[in-house]
Amino acid sequence: VETLTVNCEGYSASILINDTSKAVASPTYSLTSSSSSVNEGSSATFTLTTTNLASGTSVPYTLTGISAADVSGGSLSGNAVVNSSGIATISVSLLNDLLTEGSETLTVSAGGTTASAVVNDTSKAPTYSIYANNASYNEGTTAEFTFSATNVSAFTSLTYTLSGVSSSDVSNPL
Repeated sequence: VETLTVNCEGYSASILINDTSKAVASPTYSLTSSSSSVNEGSSATFTLTTTNLASGTSVPYTLTGISAADVSGGSLSGNAVVNSSGIATISVSLLNDLLTEGSETLTVSAGGTTASAVVNDTSKAPTYSIYANNASYNEGTTAEFTFSATNVSAFTSLTYTLSGVSSSDVSNPL
């Protein structure tokens, strides 16, 4: 409250002026991860908690520590929309990229604050090996080969071919 006084020719009059202008508080931001680690093929969820922002305010965010090929949609940035409680959820949909790249640290930055989660490399590329059970076989016997695979789903159908012999040498077609 302030007092305004006007003086004129020895007379004065005063009025009170109420200060109705309030300073607008600066927004604040806090970012947390729902989990310290997440597997490829799932979603990492982050919560942005704000104060002094209107509902519907869009807050830009960026992702670092991973590549665009690791996320659905291929974008390392976006916007989180604040709800009436001052909260926005950032959900990062991670892809099974079938690359062996080791654990990565996904960091989300928004409103000048950051939060991170480790992305576990669970979608490793398949590996295959094949070997003959014996070095040689006589005609009329069954040649056996052992085939093994890692990081391949059970009952996955794999294609093979035979070469170096003619179709008359085998009981099944080449």
